[in-house]
Amino acid sequence: MAEALDPSAIISKVKELLPAGQSILKTPQDGLAILLHSVPSAIISKVKELLPAGQSILKTPQDGLAILLHSVMTILGFRLVGIDDSSSDVQSEKNVLPEDWSKHSPDSFAFRYRHDQSSLVFLLKLIKLSKRMVIHGIAMEDDKTTTLDIVIADFTSESSFPYDSSAEDAAPLVHAFISSARVKDLVGQYKLAVLQKLMPGLRKEGYEEGTQASTSQSSTTTTTTQPTGSQPTSGRPMPSNPSPLIDPMFDPSQPFSLPRAGA
Repeated sequence: MAEALDPSAIISKVKELLPAGQSILKTPQDGLAILLHSVPSAIISKVKELLPAGQSILKTPQDGLAILLHSVMTILGFRLVGIDDSSSDVQSEKNVLPEDWSKHSPDSFAFRYRHDQSSLVFLLKLIKLSKRMVIHGIAMEDDKTTTLDIVIADFTSESSFPYDSSAEDAAPLVHAFISSARVKDLVGQYKLAVLQKLMPGLRKEGYEEGTQASTSQSSTTTTTTQPTGSQPTSGRPMPSNPSPLIDPMFDPSQPFSLPRAGA
């Protein structure tokens, strides 16, 4: 989500990511490569700032995914006002999470937001279903949901959790999300499937709405389809004296379709 951040913030991150003792970018290609690397790093660096005071441990991969998406919402100007869908609004200084933000981990997480560009309240829920994480978003007054469904292992390294950001020997947090490329992919999918449907026309310096050019196999959007075995049978004539033992509507190409109502 390169466009989700202030360009000056991205560029300032570049200097921090150069190896010790190296200050020269020799070619335009070098500049482009490290610029792309700096975008996920800027998002991940926000994660540590959003953990509650005295809390430095992300216990599960689901914790990591939840706070990563909260980091994206924070960068885009969404204000955290609750961690459920019904309590009174509570202002959080700099969007720092309350101590009980992960009380239902790893099964579920909830974040409720407001934004200066909208009068609506936005609810984000993350639900663990076996090896998948389903991310639901809704503008509560609008009552329309958006959904992103991902495979947890596609975007997190289970061996990195629990992750203690305060440990002296802690590996870079990006390793818990496999790589910068995986972070960038997840945030891009989240923007397309959830964010820009929740709040179309969001105005933020450097932010641009994307198009559904490609979608990872790990994600799906909610759609309503009719099962193959229950297609309408209108247009097929009913026999005048149907046999009680043989269903004339039986389709041999679909041997496991359900019987007709009343059959």
